[in-house]
Amino acid sequence: MLSSNRRDFLKHVAAGALAAASAGCASRRADRPNIIFITADTTRFDRMGFNGYTQNATSPFLDAIAAQGVTFSQCHTQSGTTFPSAASFMTSKHPHTLGIHGNLGVEDHIGPDTPVLADMLREFGYTTVGASSVLWLSPRNGFDKGFDLFSYEAENDAVQRDSVETLACAKRMLGEVPRNAPLFLWFHSFDPHTPYNHKNIFGSAPTGVWPEPGERGVLLDTVAEGHQAITQDMVFFEGYEGFATREHVAKLNQLYDSQIAYMDGIIEDLFAFLRRAGFYHPDRDLVIFNSDHGELMGEHGFCPVHGRLWHEIAHTPLFMTGAGLPSGKSVDQLVANLDIVPTILELLAPDEARAVAKRHAFEGYSMLPTINRDYPIRDRVLTDVPYYSAIGSFDGRYKVVVRRAAEPGGGLEKHGAWALSGSVHHEDSQGIFRFELPEEVFAGHKALDLEFTMRSVSFGGEKTVSAPLTRPVFDLVTLHTQDDWDTIWVPWGPREWKLVLKDQSGKVVYDSEAEHGWVAFEPMPSRDYDLEVYDHRHDPGELTNVADDTPEELLHEWLEDILDEFEENTGTAYRNVVLEETRLKDFSDDELEQIQQLGYL
Repeated sequence: MLSSNRRDFLKHVAAGALAAASAGCASRRADRPNIIFITADTTRFDRMGFNGYTQNATSPFLDAIAAQGVTFSQCHTQSGTTFPSAASFMTSKHPHTLGIHGNLGVEDHIGPDTPVLADMLREFGYTTVGASSVLWLSPRNGFDKGFDLFSYEAENDAVQRDSVETLACAKRMLGEVPRNAPLFLWFHSFDPHTPYNHKNIFGSAPTGVWPEPGERGVLLDTVAEGHQAITQDMVFFEGYEGFATREHVAKLNQLYDSQIAYMDGIIEDLFAFLRRAGFYHPDRDLVIFNSDHGELMGEHGFCPVHGRLWHEIAHTPLFMTGAGLPSGKSVDQLVANLDIVPTILELLAPDEARAVAKRHAFEGYSMLPTINRDYPIRDRVLTDVPYYSAIGSFDGRYKVVVRRAAEPGGGLEKHGAWALSGSVHHEDSQGIFRFELPEEVFAGHKALDLEFTMRSVSFGGEKTVSAPLTRPVFDLVTLHTQDDWDTIWVPWGPREWKLVLKDQSGKVVYDSEAEHGWVAFEPMPSRDYDLEVYDHRHDPGELTNVADDTPEELLHEWLEDILDEFEENTGTAYRNVVLEETRLKDFSDDELEQIQQLGYL
């Protein structure tokens, strides 16, 4: 649906026209550049041509624009999940400051008293237009706040739409805006995200150029190429080389690159329209390109997965051009997505920017000192994992991850042979579960066919995955799909599972339900922390946790700094952040009705 408050918009236009008449249209317009802010979902830093990617031509149009301005080689997101990340870069506040946990919680929205970039630019006389391609960034989450005109519409209330549809809505709205006021346009593309339903324009590729199949299991939704599904419930198991083949990983990587290239073509069409309509001149107008987060494409055993703290997810592409910025410059200093808003405001109004930043309590900094003088503006970047189950701190060399440990509860003691090994880590809105099958079940078999079913105790929804299994120990990760109810709405909530194993002839050799019914468990946060440290100077792939080799006093210093910053912003102790408020029993009748209307119940 097209979201706009016509009465307020007309008042805004009328006020702008009156101000322009008294001050002179030409001088008023010339004071401010148009601002075109393009954000891309799930787009990695290292898959963009302007950052040196040459395997495939993913971004020829964006590369050409980036060459005219400033690129940033060390920009990092504040969340590996879309809505927390976008809310952060639009407010210059961390997700934990805003109280935002993830994409889908009923409480996850931008509050009416929280100023966002569109609000601030309206104060400077801008007409504000927003066009989104995903439900998480829509009026449902308060993302139309501050916009004179805003659009998110998709067939049958789908959670995403093709950017070609978003482009059509943006053109329609831009046809309504006045020419006597500067324009702020925000355009968000969801195309690089799964499902990969655009044509693979890059074909097959040597499997050696992509990461090997990983050590953990991942349950994927259908990934389609046109109308032909190429994967269905793909599972990567630890040490398994049969189902998750090198060819699978290579194919998904080529599809992922093709989605980015598709998005690049849509953005080229958008800029062609903006030029024709007089909204874009390369020297005059400010263009910003950024992504909410990246994506694992085989690294660390996951493909395709985000929401975590790995560098492939936290490292984001960023460039800024026009509005007097240098041309052809690369900035290597550490910056963050939440530094974008302070930079825009200092470019527009250098004399007022500091007062605005203080009034709104920005947690980001203007990047102009590092752009103009190569001056470092920050010592580190903090990145949240959804639901605050982990926080990462990166200082340009060391990444320190503070993770709340979890311990299994409810039902596992009853069936000790099937207990999860060690602690259960909810690193984000995805659950990682390690299963150790009884040795006698697997004895005498080189491989068994597995059918694993998980269901939510609260919602009753269930999901089954089937795949060959070649060893009695495997890790499984359930992705937060629409039918994984607990993973979406109640990340610490109770679940039940059952498992059936068949031999190659199809004979059932084990049925856990027949043996002892469904197995119930509820991972609960413990009072302990897991600490991980990665040294990017020697290990840019974040493959080795060097916490045990790091001086203890330095670890304590890092830990205290990270937790102090979190607790200062949230007003609560990190160890006490337990998501009781997101449990099903705490949802009001109206909230449950809203969840049902959205198609999640």
